[in-house]
Amino acid sequence: LHCPTGAQPAGIPALLRLFEPLGYAVRGNYEFKDKHLNAVHLEHLENPNLPKVFISQLEVGRLSAEAQNLIQKNVEGAKDPLSDEILALLN
Repeated sequence: LHCPTGAQPAGIPALLRLFEPLGYAVRGNYEFKDKHLNAVHLEHLENPNLPKVFISQLEVGRLSAEAQNLIQKNVEGAKDPLSDEILALLN
C-alpha cells in the first residue's frame, strides 16, 4: 500500500525512472519486515565497475494510523521535481 505522493510516483519507481535510462537494472529485491521497508539494488548492465545503487521505500501502510496520517499530510501534495523534459533528456 503506497501513500499518495502528489504528482510524483510513489516509492521505488520514483527513483528507478532516474537510473534505468542510465543503464541500471534491478538485480535484487529485499524486504525488511521489522523495519517496514522494501528495497532493491541496481547494477549497471554494461559497466560492472560503476557503483551499485540501493533504493529503499518505507511501507507506510504497515505503520500505526497516527504515523500514516503524519506522513500522508507531508507528502500528499508533493510536486514532481522531474519535468517531462528532464525525463526525456534522461531517455
